[in-house]
Amino acid sequence: MTIAILLSLLSACGLFKASQVSPTPAPSPDAKYADQDLDSLLAYGDELAKFNQNERWGECKHVQELGQAAQNLGWVLHLMLIQAIIEDCGDRRETLSKLKFIMSLAKDVHLRQYIALHEQILLLLEDKIEVTKLLNRQLKISKQEIQKSHHEIKTRKNEINTRENEIKTRKNEMKTHDNERKALDNEMKRLQNKLDLLKSIEPNLGNSPQETNENPIK
Repeated sequence: MTIAILLSLLSACGLFKASQVSPTPAPSPDAKYADQDLDSLLAYGDELAKFNQNERWGECKHVQELGQAAQNLGWVLHLMLIQAIIEDCGDRRETLSKLKFIMSLAKDVHLRQYIALHEQILLLLEDKIEVTKLLNRQLKISKQEIQKSHHEIKTRKNEINTRENEIKTRKNEMKTHDNERKALDNEMKRLQNKLDLLKSIEPNLGNSPQETNENPIK
């Protein structure tokens, strides 16, 4: 009887202590970014593949913010994956330099192969971005040169139009002057005719009609 009572008390005491133990806290949603094993990385890659473009951009921003708080091997691996599917997500060259260091830390052969594969993917993407930037710069320069040429052509056309207008104005002035000269010549001819007429009748102005009749010829 005594033994049964003791066992009952010990059991009750155990239950009491168990009730006093704090429950295990739920893991942080960001705990997965510390995972470094290949299975976790493959699962994360599958998760990214199901995201739409906006969700991928949000994930990129979130991973970058985590890196500002604490950079570790798991974070670099997750950043490596998100940078492989988004063109502009942080500095790939910095990630590539970290990957070279990670390669020396990774013990699992398959993980090293996985990292090496994504290293090549990031290199190709970085080369593609550099080529795109170069082409965009060249395109911008070409557009500027075309705009400059258009401006020069437009300026030249305006100069030609101005010159043509000046020539047209000058022609009109010359035509007006020519008309004025012709009008003056006609007036001079008219006056000359009057003068000739006056000269022709001037000798007869001092003679009377009778004298004219008596001496018709002098």
